This record gives sequence, C-alpha cells and structure tokens, in this order.
Amino acid sequence: MLDLELMMDYLTRTSSIIVLFTIAFLTLVLVKPGEGDLPTYSSAAAGIFGIFIGFSISNSRGRLNRVNQLLKTENANNLLVYRLSSVFGDEIQDKIRKLMDAYLIDQIDYRLDDFDRSGDTFHKLYEYIINLEVKNDKQKMVLDSMIKTLNISSSNRVQIETITTQRISIFEWISVWSLTFVVVFNLYLITRHDAFQSILITILASALILLVLVLRDLNNLKWQKGIWTWKPLHNLFVNMDLLPYYPRIIVEIGEAKIPSGEKVRLADYPNPYPDMTDKVINVEEYDGGR
Repeated sequence: MLDLELMMDYLTRTSSIIVLFTIAFLTLVLVKPGEGDLPTYSSAAAGIFGIFIGFSISNSRGRLNRVNQLLKTENANNLLVYRLSSVFGDEIQDKIRKLMDAYLIDQIDYRLDDFDRSGDTFHKLYEYIINLEVKNDKQKMVLDSMIKTLNISSSNRVQIETITTQRISIFEWISVWSLTFVVVFNLYLITRHDAFQSILITILASALILLVLVLRDLNNLKWQKGIWTWKPLHNLFVNMDLLPYYPRIIVEIGEAKIPSGEKVRLADYPNPYPDMTDKVINVEEYDGGR
C-alpha cells in the first residue's frame, strides 16, 4: 500500500494543481481574453468529455467500492479466525496472532496493486491453521469454521489482486487529457473583457480539472482512503491486542489519522519501494503531529 512518490503526488497534485491552474487561467482571461465565440466542434468535444469522464468515474468508483467491500470482509475474517482460535489455548492463539500480524504488515507495506506480495504470509497462516491438531469435538468444529473462513479470504484475495490491477490504460488517459485540453481551450475562447464572466468560466474550467484529478484518485484507489483503509486496520490491530502499525510517511502527510496519545508502531523504509530490507519499526506514542 505504500509508495512515497504516490503519497507526495497525492498531496501536491490534488490541491496545488487546482490552485495554480485557477490563478493561471484567471490571469490569462483577464489579461488576454478570447474572442467570445465558440468553434463548431465545441459541443461535440464537451459531449464526448462529459460522457467519457462520467463513465470513467462511475466505473472507478464501482471498482473502489468493491475493493472496499472485500477488504472489510478480509478484516472481519481475520478477526473471526483470531477469536475462534481461543479454543486451542493461549499458546496457539498467540502464534496465530503473530502470523496474522505479519500478514497484515505485509498488506500495509505494499501497495494495493501489489496485493499479491502479501501471499506468502497468508499461506503461512493458512498452513499453520490447517495443520492444527484437534483434541475434542469443539475444537474440530471450530477448526472447520476457521478453515472455511480462510477459504473465503483466499477467494477474496484473488478478487482483490485482479481488481486492483484493472486501472485506466495509458491510451484512455491520453484521451481524457486531450478532451480536457480541448474543452478548457473552448472555455477560454468564449471569454471577453468581462471580469464576472471570466471568474465564472475560470470556476468551470477548474471544476473540469478537478473532475480529472478525482478520477485519478479513484483510479489509484486513494479516494477517502483514510476512512476505508486505515481506520478499519487500526481497529483490527486493537481488537487483536496488537499495537496499530503504520508507515510513518502515511501519518506525516495526514492520510491516516491517529488519536493523540495512542501508542503505535511506525515503520520507516530506507530503501526504494518495493525493497523492504532494513525496514525500521519504532513503537511511539503519537503526539498528534506536534
């Protein structure tokens, strides 16, 4: 889930680009406005842009919602398996908790489109559980439930791995930005020496750019990520009697919100993604970003 370049990109290109574009476009139309007329192709360009961007956002939002649903199911399954393991005694439950902790950390360390990289730790957890020895009927019944739950998780993993790689292609992005340029240029052409009209058209042009950036965030599975990723994971760690685990950069840029005064594990990555060697994990009491 972690990529430093994507994290910084999320900060700069969502807010800064809109501000810079708005200032630049407004300055242009106030200093050198257009001719006040629309070219004949403008309606077709606007129509194609509206249809394409609307379809793409709808598709990307559906993809995001599906990933969100699958991850919620994953979290629920992990917690269920952990709680069911209590019938095998403290020692086995503690071993399962450690295996599950390693599995969750792998999920966090790697980006969603590299979800398959957490497969090894999942298989270690799976193999340990299916090889548990049962001593009575209760343990046998619970073990069957745990294995069924893990089978569901295994199926969910395949779906997540598939969905997260279904991004908008480079050719589609070329089409999106080409149409955006044409529509914004047409908006510039209809401006004239009218400050109020220039402000309204600037707002409209900025809204178009914002739509494309929203599509980018949805496509990268970053839209409202703190709500559907970090908060549920935080709660899962707590419910399993583990300290919540975060990449430090995620906390520093504000993507994940941690209650002030809570102890968490913060990871630093000295090597470029996806090299996780020499990773450093520190237990710290979060001070609210001060």
